[in-house]
Amino acid sequence: MDISSIIVALDDPNPTKNYDLMDRLAGVATRIKIGSIAFSSQGPKILEYAHQKGFKIFLDLKFHDIPQTVSKAVLSVTQICPIEFITIHALGGSAMIQAAKEVASMQEVPTSILAVTILTSHEQAWLSEISLQHTLEQEALTLGNLAKNSGADGVVCSAHEVSQMRSALGNNFIYMVPGIRLEGDAKHDQKRVATPKEALDLGATYLVMGRSITEAKDPASVLTGLKSL
Repeated sequence: MDISSIIVALDDPNPTKNYDLMDRLAGVATRIKIGSIAFSSQGPKILEYAHQKGFKIFLDLKFHDIPQTVSKAVLSVTQICPIEFITIHALGGSAMIQAAKEVASMQEVPTSILAVTILTSHEQAWLSEISLQHTLEQEALTLGNLAKNSGADGVVCSAHEVSQMRSALGNNFIYMVPGIRLEGDAKHDQKRVATPKEALDLGATYLVMGRSITEAKDPASVLTGLKSL
């Protein structure tokens, strides 16, 4: 396995833990995901630190608001440092997706916009709660089509939907898959999970891994061990 496809998720509210983890993974991990917990507690400083350490940055803030607000939010964060990927919610609609993509493509180092479809923590019952009557797979594909037709560079989806997504949306699109666990690891708050090999075999472009790596005694060794898969 090419471990550059693995994105290590930083989601600890403690700045020291996040910076220490980046120190330990520098030169081993290619990409780092900075989510809402880490960004909310540390702000632009954590982006600057990740950039200084040489990581490609996946900023996972899942913007979802009116188009102008999302456009300005994307502009604000991309001016801090180069960011490889930014997430928005596909549920925000075509105008919002287009606005995010427009401002992202204007940066000196273009940022890829990834549209979140259905969260990996959601199960079928969640759709009924919000009066959606289709299956998770159908709803995810509907949102994936919306994202691609609106100019997004890719989607975030579970491994359970990625094969169907790739078949429908093609290979010239990014398929970011979270909810990745090593064999035998606890699912924690995720419902629809997969191992790294399972997700890649199903068609994932990139894999997001958190606790399987970040809570290990030697995170770098766990990551390099994935090369043998």
